[in-house]
Amino acid sequence: MTKLLLLAATLGACAAQQPSTPLHQLGDSTLELVSFGGQVSVELKVKGTGCPMLAEEVSATFDGVPMDVSRGGYAETSDGCYPIGFTISPSRLDGVATYEAGSANTDLVIEDKTTRWTIASTRLFTNQFDIDTAGSRIVWQNVTAITSAQLTPAVAVQIEGNIIHYPPGTNVTAVSAYAHPLPTKCDGPGQCLVDLQGAHAFQPTPP
Repeated sequence: MTKLLLLAATLGACAAQQPSTPLHQLGDSTLELVSFGGQVSVELKVKGTGCPMLAEEVSATFDGVPMDVSRGGYAETSDGCYPIGFTISPSRLDGVATYEAGSANTDLVIEDKTTRWTIASTRLFTNQFDIDTAGSRIVWQNVTAITSAQLTPAVAVQIEGNIIHYPPGTNVTAVSAYAHPLPTKCDGPGQCLVDLQGAHAFQPTPP
């Protein structure tokens, strides 16, 4: 994500001279929405040759919060391409948390003068983990399937759908888990992917 933030500010005059590509010509593309460590970023990977560059008027919002845009284009010092991506300034993340506290979904909108893309998924920023100490399990309510999970203290776990089973008697104080929830809406890009990391600290159980 830091890479995208730097590129957004340093594309330079050469890249600005490249003709822009409107969103409606990028339909054969993969949009990846990533939420790790309390930060959100989006990267658009376009199939085919060349290095498309978004127009200046392209804008994006995540849960209603404006995103910074890295417009892509040809890299100035190599044969590669700058990524097309979108990020949120840390100073704006409180707005995302406020939105998701009152919503069951995440909403991403990307648009230019003629085209509007809308992508939605389960909440990515406000994660709900419920611990059942009697049943020795943790349920991640935001997702239907967990990819991997780690607990504190470190113990062996078994994953069943969105449930993490741990050894009875373990006093779990924290969980970190990964999932790839399916988008509930992918209107615009050819494909939408979601990578989600959720974490939570629990109050220790008194001995």
